[in-house]
Amino acid sequence: MFLDAHTRDLYADWPSKARAVAGSLRLVAGRYPQDAALHTLLAELSAWSEDFASM
Repeated sequence: MFLDAHTRDLYADWPSKARAVAGSLRLVAGRYPQDAALHTLLAELSAWSEDFASM
């Protein structure tokens, strides 16, 4: 969703979908603070995607 520009074409309203996905990921991360894989994913998305980082 965030690291492949091609996925933007798959959604009629990519910004709304992207905000929903980012919010969901962060909500789950808050519920599972010891999930290292999830927090690694969030760190990678934040580092590699300006859109994700800004959301």
